[in-house]
Amino acid sequence: MMSNQKRSGMVLINSILIIMVAIMIVGYTNKLIGEQISGYQQLDEIYLRQIDKKIHKSNKIAVED
Repeated sequence: MMSNQKRSGMVLINSILIIMVAIMIVGYTNKLIGEQISGYQQLDEIYLRQIDKKIHKSNKIAVED
C-alpha cells in the first residue's frame, strides 16, 4: 500500500506532465495558426495586386475612349 506522500507526489508529477503536454499543444497550435494567417495575408496581397491591375486597365480603356 502506498503512503499518502508517495501518492500525492505521483499526482503532482502527473499533473505537471499533463500541463507540460498542454502547453506544447497550445504552442504548436499557435504556430500552425500563425503560418495559416501569414499564408492568407500573402494571398490577400496577391489578390489586391490583381484587382489593382484590373482597375488600372479599365481606367486606361475608359480614358482611351
